[in-house]
Amino acid sequence: MLNQYIKLRLKTIYRLCKAIGFFACAVILTLFVTLVLALSRNPPYMTALLYVAVIITLHFSRPDATFLQTYFPTSFKRLYIVDYLTIAVPFIGILLTSKDFPYIGIILLLAFAIPLIPKKQLPFQLPTMPFLSDGSYVYQRAGRLLLPFYAISLLVAAIGAYIGNNNLVIVVNITTAATFGIMLCLKINRQYIFNYVSASHAIKLKCKHAFANTSIIMMPILVCLLLVSPSWLQMGICLSFYINCSMLFLQLEMLRFICPEQDLSALIAYIVLTCLFVLSAMVPIFTFASLSVTVIMAFRAHSSINKMLC
Repeated sequence: MLNQYIKLRLKTIYRLCKAIGFFACAVILTLFVTLVLALSRNPPYMTALLYVAVIITLHFSRPDATFLQTYFPTSFKRLYIVDYLTIAVPFIGILLTSKDFPYIGIILLLAFAIPLIPKKQLPFQLPTMPFLSDGSYVYQRAGRLLLPFYAISLLVAAIGAYIGNNNLVIVVNITTAATFGIMLCLKINRQYIFNYVSASHAIKLKCKHAFANTSIIMMPILVCLLLVSPSWLQMGICLSFYINCSMLFLQLEMLRFICPEQDLSALIAYIVLTCLFVLSAMVPIFTFASLSVTVIMAFRAHSSINKMLC
C-alpha cells in the first residue's frame, strides 16, 4: 500500500515537472532554497510555527481527502502521516543545523498527531469577520472558517508586540497571509462567472476586494508589528507587508480563473506565489517582481474569464 502511494506521488511530481519545464522547476527550486536559507537564520520557534501553520492548513483543506478515503479507507491516516513527515524534512534539516532537538521532537509529534484530528461539520454557522467588502464572498467564507485561527494569530501578535519580539510578529503576518491565501484559491463555480458584466469588471472588483479586505484582515497584526519598535523604518516594513499581501490575495484570486480545475499545478503556483510574497515583504526590491507577476496573471485571468463568458 505504501509503495503504491509513494509511486503515485513520484509519478505525479514527474509529470508536473515535465509539464511545466526545466526553467519553471529551476525557479521553484531557487525560491524554495532561498526560503530555507531565510528560515535557517531565524529563531527555531519560527520554523516550528511555520510548520504548524502549513500542515494544519493542508490538513483541513486537502483536495485529495475524498480520493484517499475512498481507495485507502483503513489506512488513509497513515498516508497523511507520510505526507506530513515528508513536508517536515526541510524543517527538521533547518533545526538540525542549530541542534534544536526539542523543536525537532515537537515537529515529529505533530506530524503523527495532526492526522488524528477529526474533520466534523459544525451544527451551526460561524460568524464571519466584520467590515469585509460587500460581495467578497470568498473572503467572507475564509473569515468564517478561519475565525478561531485568526483569533489565536491576533493573540500571538499581541504577545509579540508586548514582549518586543519583532520576528514573532513577522511570522504571524506570514502565516496568517498564507493561511487566508489558500482559502482564496479554492475551486470556482463556473456559473458564478456570469454574475460579472465583463472580464474587466471582474478584475477591477477583485482588485478592490484584495486591497480593501487585506486592510481589514492584516491591519491589527500590522499595528502589532509597528508597536514593536515605532519608527519610520518599521512603518515602511508594515507598508511593504500590506502591499505585498494585497498582491498575494489578488494573485491567488486570479489563479482561480487561470487554473479552474484545481490540479497539482495550482498547488505549486500557490507555493511559488507565497514564497514570492515572503521575499517581497522582507526584501522590498522584490515587490517589483511581485507586481509584474500580478499584471501578467491579471491578463491571463482576463482571457480565461472571456472564454468562460463566451
